[in-house]
Amino acid sequence: MINNIDKILKFRGLKITWLAKRAGIARSTVNNVIAGKTKPKEETLKKISVALDIPLEMIIRNNSNTPQNSSG
Repeated sequence: MINNIDKILKFRGLKITWLAKRAGIARSTVNNVIAGKTKPKEETLKKISVALDIPLEMIIRNNSNTPQNSSG
């Protein structure tokens, strides 16, 4: 589920530090979410989706498609 965040960051050439600052959450929180070490609160996922300017569903989608590719 959360590996989509990492895919989006890599696709866009963004760093975890950038995302944490933009979302207003701790870098360690972003790391733990991406690594699957913690189950994030919905509020945290919403902050991440807003920071990345994507729908929340794109983060929590559980499939193997690259989430930023909306062409199909």
